[in-house]
Amino acid sequence: MKPLMFETFVCSMAMMSFVALAGPIARVLGLEPWQVGGAMTASGIAWMIMARFWGGLSDRRGARRLTA
Repeated sequence: MKPLMFETFVCSMAMMSFVALAGPIARVLGLEPWQVGGAMTASGIAWMIMARFWGGLSDRRGARRLTA
């Protein structure tokens, strides 16, 4: 269970870091604000949709087999 908790922590930190750095990165790349917002929205929706899939797979096969 500890590797799964660590992975969840790292993924959450990566998402929060992306939110904080998205503005400066967008300016460097010359992106419009709506493009950055669209990327953040798409990643949040993908995370929400895939959570059901990975949760179901974890319930069927066990968390240890998925993280190993």
